[in-house]
Amino acid sequence: MVTVAAFVFQTSGAASIGLSRRSLFTSDTPRRHYEELIASRQIRNSPGAPNDEGRREQPKGLLRMHQAPPTQVIVAQNDRLELHCDVSGSPPPAVYWLKNGQPIREAPFEVEESTNKILESGSLLPERGLASTKSRLVIDCADEDTEAIYTCVAESRSERLVSSTYAHIEGVVPYNKTTCALKEEMHALPATIFMWSGTYIDEEGQDAVLLCRAAGYPQPKITWFDRDNRIVTPSRRHQLLPTGDLKIHKLRWNDDMGGFTCRAENQFGSDETLTFLYPTMPES
Repeated sequence: MVTVAAFVFQTSGAASIGLSRRSLFTSDTPRRHYEELIASRQIRNSPGAPNDEGRREQPKGLLRMHQAPPTQVIVAQNDRLELHCDVSGSPPPAVYWLKNGQPIREAPFEVEESTNKILESGSLLPERGLASTKSRLVIDCADEDTEAIYTCVAESRSERLVSSTYAHIEGVVPYNKTTCALKEEMHALPATIFMWSGTYIDEEGQDAVLLCRAAGYPQPKITWFDRDNRIVTPSRRHQLLPTGDLKIHKLRWNDDMGGFTCRAENQFGSDETLTFLYPTMPES
């Protein structure tokens, strides 16, 4: 049973959101991984001060990193490297990845010149609401070039958090004829969703943007399904954005509360993610 929440998050340029119904995720998840606050738009490390137990403090602000990649991973050649980030904030953050400090533009993320472009247009990110944004970095068929420092960057219009991991190549596993041959011989990539909204909360009557960014080659097709597993088609209230995101106009409790599924697919594979949308009662 989910307990009733009584916390309030201040949105950017909008009224605060009072969660008078039930909250479906918490903001106090333990954070045990390496976390840093970025002080400017240029990536530079700015470690927080250790506390009495020697751990780094979570930077103060609206962004919270609930899951971060480990400080180091070991992956064998021909194997799969997969890293995850989960960050909540108000307004909802974007999450993207760097490799050795540079935006990743190679597969599987060469969609619209990398996800770091997400913040360069105000229309690409929700301007209000409280949400968790999830992201994963997937590299199939690792090789020597895979060894690097990978950084998860979570960014809103006023904050940035980063968490880095060193991927070390050690050992080798048998050549995978499915993933390795697909990538190296056919120059094809199965559909992969690399950033999506986990939970999204905002007041009834407001517009919501549910994130779903996918990559693959050929370019994946994005399909959204509502809480009743029906395909979401363009309408006065539902807008399918070129990025793959779903914009819902004027949230309604009776119509919108529940899980929305994003499916990305191309001829080589498919991927699905679930977003839980929770309209709250407007403040009186």
